Amino acid sequence: SVTNISVTVLASPASQLVFVVGPTPVVAGETMPSLTLGFRDAYGNAVDIHSGVLQLTVADFEGDWSDAVARRFDVGLDSGPAIFSEVVLTKAGRYRLLAHWDEGDMFSPPSDWFVVSPGTRDHLGFGENLAPGPIEVAGQSFGRFAVVLLDRFDNVVTTDSSVIALSGRMQGPDQHWLEVPLDGDLSNPVEAGYAFFDDVAARRTGLLQLVATSSHQELLPLQQELTIVPADANRLNILGLTSPWRA
Repeated sequence: SVTNISVTVLASPASQLVFVVGPTPVVAGETMPSLTLGFRDAYGNAVDIHSGVLQLTVADFEGDWSDAVARRFDVGLDSGPAIFSEVVLTKAGRYRLLAHWDEGDMFSPPSDWFVVSPGTRDHLGFGENLAPGPIEVAGQSFGRFAVVLLDRFDNVVTTDSSVIALSGRMQGPDQHWLEVPLDGDLSNPVEAGYAFFDDVAARRTGLLQLVATSSHQELLPLQQELTIVPADANRLNILGLTSPWRA
């Protein structure tokens, strides 16, 4: 005769922390689809853990995770599976995730890389280290600068195609802003989020309000105030280190 014996095989103690459902591409500011982490024994069997806290670290580099200046998310394990359902990243870039279980001091392997894309266009800005002024010389180029198309989190919107036009205004005797002519190429297309200008100059001296306007009419114009000094002015005077000049 054949005797059937029912045997329950229990999982070994947890030795691995793994991503069951990992990260997917997402748009900056939007909630990422839920992430699920689980524990496994040495043979890959699922292990239930109901104590401690899982910490999820987000980092955008390929280096020592202990040196990360990164955003972290926590979830308690007392109510079942470790599900992260409120992960929101606002900085566009390429990222990986790393999970840590505090009670067992156990780390997961890094997740696959995923991309956070910029959101929709929201406003204009000047490129980092690519802004004019604050003091420029009459008749001379402001130098190379860029107007940038940004989302609401200041990520560069690289997929947009539009045109940026420049204009200038100065205050008249009645303190109203009046348009004044500028020299150079005053209209350029946006490419990969940037519209570059290389030869813009102003001839009149005084306080100039440089205005950048997008062909996307829903975007507010970008304004930057510059002091335009005579070609022979001493810039130390402008900074108030000696007696001020008069235009």
